[in-house]
Amino acid sequence: MHSKDDLPAAVDFEDRHSLRKLDDKRLSKLGADCEAWCAWMKRFRADLSTPAGRTEWDVLMRHEHEEVAAAHGRVQDEISARKSS
Repeated sequence: MHSKDDLPAAVDFEDRHSLRKLDDKRLSKLGADCEAWCAWMKRFRADLSTPAGRTEWDVLMRHEHEEVAAAHGRVQDEISARKSS
């Protein structure tokens, strides 16, 4: 179980170094989970049509989206580094 149950597990890995102990299959799964979560959130955000909904996004959910996007970037960087070595 990870520290933020509503976010993909990749957010628990704070840097690329912490991802190095994972095997390729687990790393790919973390990346896929982030992609799916971000795609769902993009659709959710697109459906927000009221000012209150957009404010809720800006205040409550934007930070989580940025956190998952950053985690996804770390995972992708590690995958790319492994492919190039």
